[in-house]
Amino acid sequence: MNITILSERRVYPPFGLLGGEHGSRGLNLLIRSNGTKINLLSKNNIDVKPGDRIVIYTPGGGGYGK
Repeated sequence: MNITILSERRVYPPFGLLGGEHGSRGLNLLIRSNGTKINLLSKNNIDVKPGDRIVIYTPGGGGYGK
């Protein structure tokens, strides 16, 4: 199967406003059936095999104010 991922905030975290802290960055992982983990970054097109897994951690929002 072929997987395409188009995501954001994998390198730069969501910013905060009016002194709020930055949010958490997201993460896209491909875990091969043999246990090998591959960081997919934000834009990818990759072939996966039976037994492979895709794990997507969505980014957290930035804070607002102090």
